[in-house]
Amino acid sequence: MISGALPRGLAVLETLAHHPDGLTLAQLCTKVDIPKAAVFRALSDLIDAKYVRQRKSDGVYMLSIRFPALALKYFSQTDAAKLAQPILKRVAEQAQEHVRIALVEGDKLIFMAHEEGSRSALRFNSEAGTEPHLYYTATGWAWLSGFSDEKAMELVAQQGIGDPSDHGPNAPSSIEEFLAHLKETREQG
Repeated sequence: MISGALPRGLAVLETLAHHPDGLTLAQLCTKVDIPKAAVFRALSDLIDAKYVRQRKSDGVYMLSIRFPALALKYFSQTDAAKLAQPILKRVAEQAQEHVRIALVEGDKLIFMAHEEGSRSALRFNSEAGTEPHLYYTATGWAWLSGFSDEKAMELVAQQGIGDPSDHGPNAPSSIEEFLAHLKETREQG
């Protein structure tokens, strides 16, 4: 169980970040394994600071726009983002593809910046601060290709596989197919 006001508040924020539709107080308490009174105090402080909002119709708590705005502001001002943006722009223009860059944070990848190279009407915006899905994305395969199959599968298991139908027709539909993508990524460099 987490103790201390700051760690509890951070646990609430991190949990809400994974549930964009929000959570009730009871759901949040179950997910963070913190007593209800402590979660309620953390939520009250976060609402006062405008990082969390509560929907009046059903009492569901969710992150406010202030939280992602803070993360985006931070990422956009880092030296890495400033250095990467011109390179991303050049690669996106040459490839005529959407290009993203992610940073390693512990055992996770976090999208840091992106550039749109396609001239078509269809645009895809990856959000800075979000995690690419390791099992389904080229970003995930590129990172995982530096690990053994066992370690790659361990990292995928930590994140979860999800439903292949949510990720397009070329998404791997089995572990074998995923490992084949990983092998091909290693061979291509």
